[in-house]
Amino acid sequence: MDTVRIHSDLISVCKALHDHSYSKRVIVHVIRCQIFLYNGKTGEETCTLGGGKAHKGGVYGLSWSADSKRLLSASADKTAKIWDIDANTVSTEFTCGSALEDQQLGCLWQGDHLLTVSLSGNINYLDINNPSSPRRIIKGHNKNILSLASSEDGSTLYTGSFDARICQWKVASGDAEIFKGQGHKNQVSDMVLCGENLATCSMDDTVRLTSVQTLEYGSQVAGLGSQPFGIDCGKDGLVVVACIKEISVLRDGNPVFSLPVDFEPQCTAVHPGQTEVAVGGKTDKLYIYTLDNDTLAENPKESISLSNGTTVSDVVYSPDGAYLACADSRRVSIFNSTDYQRTVEFTGPAARITCLAWTPDSRHVASGGLDTNLYIYNFDKPSSKIEIRGAHPQSVISRVTWLDNNTLASVGHDCCVRFWSITHQ
Repeated sequence: MDTVRIHSDLISVCKALHDHSYSKRVIVHVIRCQIFLYNGKTGEETCTLGGGKAHKGGVYGLSWSADSKRLLSASADKTAKIWDIDANTVSTEFTCGSALEDQQLGCLWQGDHLLTVSLSGNINYLDINNPSSPRRIIKGHNKNILSLASSEDGSTLYTGSFDARICQWKVASGDAEIFKGQGHKNQVSDMVLCGENLATCSMDDTVRLTSVQTLEYGSQVAGLGSQPFGIDCGKDGLVVVACIKEISVLRDGNPVFSLPVDFEPQCTAVHPGQTEVAVGGKTDKLYIYTLDNDTLAENPKESISLSNGTTVSDVVYSPDGAYLACADSRRVSIFNSTDYQRTVEFTGPAARITCLAWTPDSRHVASGGLDTNLYIYNFDKPSSKIEIRGAHPQSVISRVTWLDNNTLASVGHDCCVRFWSITHQ
């Protein structure tokens, strides 16, 4: 093997032609915004594309056309270019935006498709006939997804991630749109859809109500007395938030009541009848509070003892209001909402459960957790369960929700939204 020293600068991209004769040209790009061509056999420099700087910023991606006559380059200057190699000129220049996150960090020329990847994580399908506007932009998350909500008809999902990004997903197409404007300043810990608004709570100690019609953050933001972890809503603008030091009640986005507690709440659920609120946290008890006129009773109506040393990670009322599901450690308990006696208990997960969701018909419960697995429990057949191992490989499952009685959606720390078709046993 021969070694040819061609530059002392850092080489960020090297791209060779797929030619087994080893006599074709080789591309090498160095950090000073230039693209050099070399003879693949001798290592001799043949030319510099454009005669000088190929881009105004660093070049981080190169890809050949199928006929090897053109080259696609992607740059931190927020542009991509197609180079005519024989003429040593730019035949097309694509502008990909003006924001910092519009820097182009990679590219691919695959058949008739020209793709680039932005710093934001967006994948851009470039349009050679309209260089100023991509034909399609694939958007989503590139940080851990922590929260999930679905529309009542199951056609739309909402997700929030560690970097405060919130996306709306159209289930039929898989396309996502990112909420616009100045939103949360820290991770989106939980969310719930309240009519035409998405209610979200964040580690920035705020709750926001954002219109799902405009997908644009407004001025409707409420500060909280401590960090929130869980959120749920009732009817007519009622929102309940489980904070680390208190349970807060909001109406139409405005705080109206706060109940200090001597434990650390992690999750909450509002009964469909809006008469009770369940709260769980870093305690071995599940608390049920009476809700009346946007006020929680100072003392809980029920205090349900669970296993010693456990943390209640999620609580969810069934859609018909008859039952309450509670996850503590590796166990799912179902309580009758009339007297809160334990009706059935499900086990199976190998690690802590993080999330629960009821089917719309209130007959099945899904759980996800630290063990990467999904479980679907049959309320009518407690001994029967469906296990989906490695549903999010090597990743914590953050949230689950049902789109209908047989379609489950899950999100996790792998930044993915996954859909599952379930045939109940």
